[in-house]
Amino acid sequence: ELFYTLEQLRTGHLSADLVDFLQLFRTKLEVLDRPADVVLPHAERGTVVFDVGTGIAGIDFINSLPRQDGLVILSDHDPFIVTLLQVTLRWVGRTDIKVMQLNATELPVEQLPEGPVRHLVASAVLQHMSAEEQRQFLSRAQRLLGPTGKLWINASWLGQNEHGEAQALDGELARAGFKVTKAVTVFDEKGQVGCRRLRAEPVAPSLGGTVAPFVVATVHEAQ
Repeated sequence: ELFYTLEQLRTGHLSADLVDFLQLFRTKLEVLDRPADVVLPHAERGTVVFDVGTGIAGIDFINSLPRQDGLVILSDHDPFIVTLLQVTLRWVGRTDIKVMQLNATELPVEQLPEGPVRHLVASAVLQHMSAEEQRQFLSRAQRLLGPTGKLWINASWLGQNEHGEAQALDGELARAGFKVTKAVTVFDEKGQVGCRRLRAEPVAPSLGGTVAPFVVATVHEAQ
């Protein structure tokens, strides 16, 4: 872990390590802002698209998401974020989006009053969970989605350790009874920063989960 004083930051007397880190972080933002943008699936009439760990990205969803036939639920565990999104929602005046406070590990397991959840989206969420929390989330996700729902996961990384964690999600999904039906990995030329986007569907417990071949693209190829 690196520590720097405000004076060092103001005067530009930065170590080579910090400069490298800032350049890497800027590259990560460029990677994630283009080919790995998160697009929510469309909510069909009578169904729900449920996004967990929405964060401030919910402001963009509320303002720019096309009008839905069903309902989109945006959720976050942070009460400040939830209040911010609720205020934005009231200001925009949309009725096809709902905001709620929810910890992803406390995902409901029964069908919601608003309708069946056909799509569950977790972007930059699972890599912040412990292994036990991941198992708990995936178990509840499978029960909530039922046999016809789809789970969408976006996992970004910065450095080799986070890269390994993003790749390991495939195995966790298989052990939880999901079949990965689509996977796309986008990364920079050095492989230091990138994102994995997965689509998975529940399968019968007796069949077990399987991992589909994934498409790999560099930033330039994905543009």
